[in-house]
Amino acid sequence: MNVPENQKPRLCMLRKWDDFAGYGFNLHAEKGKTGQFIGKVDPLSPAALGGLRANDIVIEVNGINVEDASHATVVSRVKAQPGRVDLFVCSPQSLRRFRQAGLQLSSAVPGVVRCVTPDRRPVEASMSAEKDSGNADCAAASDSASVQSAEAPQQESQPQSLRAAPLPQKSAPSQLPPPAAPTTGADRSAMSAWPTCAPGSGRIAEIKSK
Repeated sequence: MNVPENQKPRLCMLRKWDDFAGYGFNLHAEKGKTGQFIGKVDPLSPAALGGLRANDIVIEVNGINVEDASHATVVSRVKAQPGRVDLFVCSPQSLRRFRQAGLQLSSAVPGVVRCVTPDRRPVEASMSAEKDSGNADCAAASDSASVQSAEAPQQESQPQSLRAAPLPQKSAPSQLPPPAAPTTGADRSAMSAWPTCAPGSGRIAEIKSK
C-alpha cells in the first residue's frame, strides 16, 4: 500500500529533558467516541523533536494497543515509565486508508518510521525558550502599564487654543540711579584708577592716572 512519506505511521520514542517540564503535548478524546488523538504540540519540545504532530491518532502506548481504551487508561500508560514513553501514531488520513484496506496497524510491522527525542535539549530550543520568556515578561509589563494608564483619572480635554499659557508681559527695564559724582579731589583720583570697559570693544581698558 502506497502511503505518502509524511503520512506513514510513526513510532515516536519520547524522552524528557531535565530543563523542560513534561513532553510538550496534550492528549485529547472526543466525547462519546473511542480513540485518543494529539492536541497541541509545543514547538521545540521533546514531543515535537520526537516526531509527534498535532491531530495524530494514538494507536499504541509502549507497545500496547489503546485504540479502544479510555482516556484515563491512556494517560496512565503514558505516565507508567518516568521520563520516557513510546507512542505509535498515525495521521487521520492514513488511518482511514488502512482501515478501508482492512489492514491492522502495529508498531511491529515493517516500514514504520521511527523517531526519537534527542538526548539533550538543543541549544536553539533553549535560546528560543529564553527569548519567549523575555517577550512574555515584556508583554506582562506592557499590559500592566496599560492597565495603570487606563485606571488613571482622565482629564477633560480642552481645545489647544485654550490650553496655551499666556505670554509673559515684558517688564520695563529697571532704571539704576546714576552714580553719585565725586565731591572731593581724593574721590576723583580714586575713580581715575578703576578699570572700565572701552566703548564698543567689550574689553576692559585701563585708564592711566596722570
